[in-house]
Amino acid sequence: MMLRMSPYYLLTVFTLALFCVTNPAFAADDEVMEGLSEEQKEASESVQDRLAKFTQDFDESSEKHFYALYGSYNLIKVVEDVRSQVEEAVNKCGEANPDMKTALDTRYNEWNGAISPILEDANANVENMIAAQDYTKPRNIEKFLKFVDKKREVRDDEVKKYPVTSPEACEFLRKNMDNTQENLTKLLKSTLVSLPNALINSGIESEPEAEIEDDAEEAAETDAQDAQ
Repeated sequence: MMLRMSPYYLLTVFTLALFCVTNPAFAADDEVMEGLSEEQKEASESVQDRLAKFTQDFDESSEKHFYALYGSYNLIKVVEDVRSQVEEAVNKCGEANPDMKTALDTRYNEWNGAISPILEDANANVENMIAAQDYTKPRNIEKFLKFVDKKREVRDDEVKKYPVTSPEACEFLRKNMDNTQENLTKLLKSTLVSLPNALINSGIESEPEAEIEDDAEEAAETDAQDAQ
């Protein structure tokens, strides 16, 4: 399947991918599966099968913790994918429209500068969630996530993306970095409170709950100040 990548596509793929990967039950929905190639369907179904087997012996609290971890991890991967595609689109737009290159590069550097630190914090949060749980060995979770990554690559390989580099499309991309920066930073910051919430719900012992919440809120406030 061939697909040209426009700024409109970047916004669409972010919305759809986010909804699917953070809702495991939805990912196997018939309407979603209908639009996939056979390779993509096989990859999606295999992930669902692996997920069901991986969590089949978890009690309710363990399952809640794992799905919080899994949702945060998938969200991070979506943001990383969007960042990669935006970077490529900015580079191609700059090549095709030299008079727009400085403005595009400046806005992208600001955009990436706001997102990257929170992305690092979000990744660290997932690592903490893996370390904090006691319902399976950490390497089992890491192995499962690597499996999901490989299946995600199958999906991505099915889609060939070519940025649209008309002046109108590139200007749209530049202006809409405002919206995507705000949305992505908010979503990433939401993963920073997933650890304390998951620990509270699962009953897993770690740092005092109030201390964890204060640390998460302080990190979010610091990131917000840095992004301004």
